[in-house]
Amino acid sequence: MGFTEVIKAALDRLSFSIGLASCFASGLAALSPWINAKLDQKQLVFAWIVFVFSSVWVVAEIGRWVSDRLKSHKRSITAVRESLYMDIYQLQKKQGGLRGSRWVLEQPFEVASEIADKYARLNELGIKTPEINPAAKEWDFDLHNHFLTAMMPFLAKSPLKEVKAQARNILRGLLT
Repeated sequence: MGFTEVIKAALDRLSFSIGLASCFASGLAALSPWINAKLDQKQLVFAWIVFVFSSVWVVAEIGRWVSDRLKSHKRSITAVRESLYMDIYQLQKKQGGLRGSRWVLEQPFEVASEIADKYARLNELGIKTPEINPAAKEWDFDLHNHFLTAMMPFLAKSPLKEVKAQARNILRGLLT
C-alpha cells in the first residue's frame, strides 16, 4: 500500500466520521423534542436538510464499502481458481508420459498427497470431490485423474455455481 492509498483511506475514514457525526447531530436536533423546542423554524429546517443529506451520504458510503469488499472477495476467489487450475495442469503434466507413469507407480503416497492437496483447495471453494486417502495402499488413481482432468475446463472460466454443478455431474458419472 503506497503513500497515496494510505492518505486516501485516512481521508475516507475521516470524511465518513464527519458525515456520521453530522447525521447524528442533525438527527438529534431534528428529532429530539427537547432540542427541537429550543430551535427556531429556520434552524429546524436546516437540521432536517442536513440530516437527510448526511443520512443518504452515510448509506451511500456504506454501500460503496460493501461493494468494494465484494469485488475484492470475488477477485481473490478468481485468483485462487486460476492458481488451482495451473497447479492441476502442472500435476497433469508431471503425471504424463513414461516418467509420469513411473512416478505414479513408485511414489503413490506423494501422488495421492498432491491430489489430496488439490481436493482440499477445491473443497475450500465449496466444490465436492471424491474421497482420497493418501495413506491407503490401494486407491484408484484413474478415478482421481479423470475427475481433475474433467474439472479443468470449467475451473478457470465458468461461474462458480456452474463449476459446482459440473463437479456433481462428473462425480456421478465416475462413481456409477
